[in-house]
Amino acid sequence: MSLMLGEDGKLSHTRPYPSPGQDAARRPRWHLALPDMLFALVVLASTVQYSVFKVWPREISLVEIALLLWIGVEALNGRGLSPRRMPVSAKRMGLLLLGLALWAAMLWLVGLDWPYNLNEVRWLFLSVPAFMLLLSTSEQEIARRLAIVLVIAVMAALVADLQGVTGAFPPPFAEFSTKQRWLSSDLAVEGTVAVGLFRHSNMYGGFIFWPLMISIGGVMQKGKRWVWALGVVFFGASLYLSYYRGLLLGLGMALAAFSLIMVPLPRRLVAAGLVALPILMVLASSLGYALKPSAAFFETLRFRINLWQDVLNYIRSDPWILAFGAGYHPGPALQLSQAGADPHNAYLYMLMHYGLPGVLILMAIMGHVVLLGWRAYVRGAMTQRPILAALWAGLLAWFVTSLLDSRMTTSEWQVLFILVMALLCGFSSLGEGKEVGFSRTTSAPRKV
Repeated sequence: MSLMLGEDGKLSHTRPYPSPGQDAARRPRWHLALPDMLFALVVLASTVQYSVFKVWPREISLVEIALLLWIGVEALNGRGLSPRRMPVSAKRMGLLLLGLALWAAMLWLVGLDWPYNLNEVRWLFLSVPAFMLLLSTSEQEIARRLAIVLVIAVMAALVADLQGVTGAFPPPFAEFSTKQRWLSSDLAVEGTVAVGLFRHSNMYGGFIFWPLMISIGGVMQKGKRWVWALGVVFFGASLYLSYYRGLLLGLGMALAAFSLIMVPLPRRLVAAGLVALPILMVLASSLGYALKPSAAFFETLRFRINLWQDVLNYIRSDPWILAFGAGYHPGPALQLSQAGADPHNAYLYMLMHYGLPGVLILMAIMGHVVLLGWRAYVRGAMTQRPILAALWAGLLAWFVTSLLDSRMTTSEWQVLFILVMALLCGFSSLGEGKEVGFSRTTSAPRKV
């Protein structure tokens, strides 16, 4: 860099090399598109988790390879993990995720069943840089990558729905063609219910749930609402065809929460409604199960209750589980009931694997999400950016329906979780006066 005298008599700097923007413009197009292509591979890999490579010490999944490639390419492009560019809320979330990964790694090192737990340790550690990289992107990159997710979701849903409706092109690894047929059989029968690119219809429903919530928020935005409305119809039908009962309940709760957020109401009434929604959902499910436990809708609930009872009985027999967990295969008593591998409850899962410390970290992450969303609502960011409101409402419902499934614990759920978390933090740098998002509606911010 050198100095020269300008026409106004003042010294100015000259730059002998191209500016960063000019340098980026000279790069080949493929160089700019490669991170987005790899990001698309990450999202796609989260749907095809049956693709694993048998290597020591157990296996490596396709999503891990895709994440490593994406993180590596971003690092080569100079996209480092710069904490200065991130909001404080993002740093806290990253530290919580890192804390969970470190606790899991410590238990893995001292555990006796390390070949099994190592997979989860790798997934947790990969979640941290992936989450941070998503947050270090610009507003345009966030919007572009969200569009990538929506396009992949449309293509994946078309394949899955075509198979579910017509029975064409069934996955070769599926032992039941539809979830309904599996439910009509003995629940004790082991079998794979695959659909389209997804290894399980529940995984399909969990993946489609987020494009559906984004589309619901998009309908409330200004401009091209008919496109978002088509997305609501398409993804809503896809979620119904997945026959994911627990998440259908969650969708009802998410819609109710979204309505409370978007309709002008006193803040205290909205807060009371958001607290009452999960309580009413649990009470309604319990009442229905008590009145008619043999109903088809409650078949899977009865199966889960039996698993939860086994887990609680096992904890009573060995209270040390509360401190350090019991590992991936805690004992023959639970292996026989399948509760050892998956108790179908995210909180009991964390308790069995990581003890109370793991559960507390998970609860801290959830509490942080709730706090971020509430601050955005108070500042009026929710009404200005309905997609942000829809994402937050979906996360609230997801936490409640995690009582019925072990979400946020396996790699495919983690990919979805960190993606939605990054979108939530990226669309609104909450509590710091800086907001990022798609477009604004004409509604005015709420007065604090």
